[in-house]
Amino acid sequence: NASLCDPCVNSFQDQPGQTTCKTYQTCSPGSYASVVATASNDRTCTTCGFGTVQPTANQPSCNVCTNGYQDAQGQLYCKYYATCTAGQFIGTAGSSSSNRVCTNCLAGTISTNVNASLCDPCVNSFQDQPGQ
Repeated sequence: NASLCDPCVNSFQDQPGQTTCKTYQTCSPGSYASVVATASNDRTCTTCGFGTVQPTANQPSCNVCTNGYQDAQGQLYCKYYATCTAGQFIGTAGSSSSNRVCTNCLAGTISTNVNASLCDPCVNSFQDQPGQ
């Protein structure tokens, strides 16, 4: 006649008077465990939101995209920002959840660098075509 019940190890049981433990649900990549599993309750999984990612299962949080962006939910990896080529500038900076927007330089201005922050005016010369 047992006087103590066996504890659930790496599993749980949320109902009294049971003879077996239940297996924890797996929070798949692209989600995180918003409620941590214990011996008496299962973990709760939540989808990673916009601007965050999680490539590994059963993690306690999602990672914020800092050198790129993610514009969809439940994703594993951040996307790379668009590359603004020569003749363009970064018209709108990217964020953790949105890509940067490249804008063509106006006539009378140029950019020669990738991801230029602005277009430079032509000096002692002219440019009558946009995007140069």
